[in-house]
Amino acid sequence: MNVCLIGYNLTNFVTALALIKKSFTVDILYEKIRKRTKTNRTIGISKNNFEFLSSNLKQI
Repeated sequence: MNVCLIGYNLTNFVTALALIKKSFTVDILYEKIRKRTKTNRTIGISKNNFEFLSSNLKQI
């Protein structure tokens, strides 16, 4: 089965890896934006989420 994910973000990357492990063909579509503005955004992953990702995505 073919799947298309829209967006260049952590959620889509994790989803894509899970689908690839199940033999799906995955495409990720995104638009590259060339803005050079500073941001204070961060990505936080809790200990439980990190452990889940580590145990379920060992093939990375």
